[in-house]
Amino acid sequence: MVKTIAFKDTGLVNASGAPIIREVMEERIAAATLTGVRQAVGPVVSGGLDPWGLASLLIEAQDGEPWHYFQLAEEIEEKYFQYMAVLGQRKRQVSQLDITLEAGGKDPIDVAIAQDVQNNLVDSGLIANALFDMLDAIGKGHSLMEIVWNLQGAHWAVDALDYVDPRFIRFDRPTRRIPLLRGEDDGGIGMPLPPYKFLWLPLKAKSGIPVRGGLARPVAWAWLFQNFALKDWVQFCEIYGIPFRYGEYQPGAAEDDKDALLRAVASISADGAAIIPSNMKIVFQEGGSKGASGDVHSALTDYLDKQISKLVLGQTGTADSTAGQLGGKTEHNMVREDIERSDANALTVTLNRDLVVPYCFLNYGPRPKYPTIRVGRTEAKDTAIMIDAVAKLVPIGFRVKQDDIRSAVGFDTPQPGDEIFAAPVAQPNGPPPSGIPNGDLNIDLSTRAKMEVFVREIMASQRPAPDAIERATTHATAEWKEVMGPAVDQILAAAAHSTSFEMFMSHVKALYPSIDMTPLAKKLASLTFQAYAGGAAGHVVEPRPISQLASAAPYGDVEYADPGYQADKKKRYPIDTEEHIRAAWDYIDKADNQSAYTADQLAHVRSKIVAAWKKKIDPAGPPSSAEAT
Repeated sequence: MVKTIAFKDTGLVNASGAPIIREVMEERIAAATLTGVRQAVGPVVSGGLDPWGLASLLIEAQDGEPWHYFQLAEEIEEKYFQYMAVLGQRKRQVSQLDITLEAGGKDPIDVAIAQDVQNNLVDSGLIANALFDMLDAIGKGHSLMEIVWNLQGAHWAVDALDYVDPRFIRFDRPTRRIPLLRGEDDGGIGMPLPPYKFLWLPLKAKSGIPVRGGLARPVAWAWLFQNFALKDWVQFCEIYGIPFRYGEYQPGAAEDDKDALLRAVASISADGAAIIPSNMKIVFQEGGSKGASGDVHSALTDYLDKQISKLVLGQTGTADSTAGQLGGKTEHNMVREDIERSDANALTVTLNRDLVVPYCFLNYGPRPKYPTIRVGRTEAKDTAIMIDAVAKLVPIGFRVKQDDIRSAVGFDTPQPGDEIFAAPVAQPNGPPPSGIPNGDLNIDLSTRAKMEVFVREIMASQRPAPDAIERATTHATAEWKEVMGPAVDQILAAAAHSTSFEMFMSHVKALYPSIDMTPLAKKLASLTFQAYAGGAAGHVVEPRPISQLASAAPYGDVEYADPGYQADKKKRYPIDTEEHIRAAWDYIDKADNQSAYTADQLAHVRSKIVAAWKKKIDPAGPPSSAEAT
């Protein structure tokens, strides 16, 4: 028989007729205890775990005893770096989504109830602070939050939403779907959750019972395999480069001599010395393919990490960027949208069912419709289109609420005493009516201009900042005259001497072999190289104008190691930043680059780079710099 928590019934019931007990509502009944079945910290279950042990643990969980499984899920989050990182990213992104509230109706009482919910549950930060803990369901398949109520006079307030350790929960035996609270005297079955006391969020990656719907189940296998790989890798690193040692003893050697030889072989790696009898010897055998084993371990761990990113985030671009791909760090900058929406919808359902409805029911009684909380991204509105539509539709009689436009562009309703922009009043024709001085009809004709400037500034602030590709495009198109000018001039001349389209096309075809597209080809090659270099370097390389690339100082007014020794008189090897200094040292160390200089010139260039290295990077200078100093 399932036991219930014994508290005095005050006579209150919820919408389903279940009793509401004040003592239960105001106490923390699911908190951890110093002893018993709900201790804050449990024994470690991941130590020494093998595939057979993991399989048994997962079967135990689905059979109704998930304690060890939830403990393992917690330990994996602490031990598996990749899983902890991407799971935390998904939790943080979803928990920071907008929280909006919609009233249950337009009646004054509905509006007042919605405002109460807004003030006490949303604006107080109570819900926002709980979302991260609620999203623990991503890994474990479900999460439980305890509502701590406080009856203040006739008003039920929410003091806290406390995270409940999933180890404190088991599920009913028949369906494995109803959460029950562990207790000292629950008969090993569990106690039903009191009404209006908990928020329960089932968040399933697959259909089925909650304990099999979390990501921790498949992640456990990836963690186990990677754990094995890392242990083997660490052991490999310990003996990497050390020759294999074995001892040879003569036939008939005594056991004491064999033991002495074994101790000598074992101690050589640590001590570097050993003493053995003269009739024995130690052989050092070099191992082959030293790097192959490390490559295998690295490939396996990288593969598992990418699968975890795909499992948790829906993509691998955020956590596993590939060098050499432009935008590798910006192409995927978040949790995949369908996963984010699914998490947000699950939070919305739970918050309304287990928090908003109980709050309104306890304070206002049953309602035909309750306020609705929504978690999710607010749909962005194109304010430019809205303002343009209003400007065109209002003059022909279309009616628009000012509050809608103010809300869209972020304007507040003006209050008495505020300085406001207003449309100018048209100056009437003819003399003013008798008794009114001319000065009373004068208006500030600059008001409209000020308003237009203000609106343009607001519209500009609504536009997102240009990304790297937009900035590169702006740089490229800024020089279109320099790049395309000669070709365009030839085409325009052909058009000027044509009297028909057919004649124009014949002129263009005749001109085609002589049209010089070299500047355009150089520009495209430069932009392509800079884009590729930016992706390979892991950051955006802002393109420089062709005029600067072709100048004698391509990096501007900075210090160069080569003041212009080569025939084109261009300065080379800038040494103004650490990045430039390192690049200069790397390039001047190559024979092909050195061949462009005399011995004296090369010595001067190298000495300048070394001096810059010592000043800005390391006083000891770059590697192998002794001969340059």
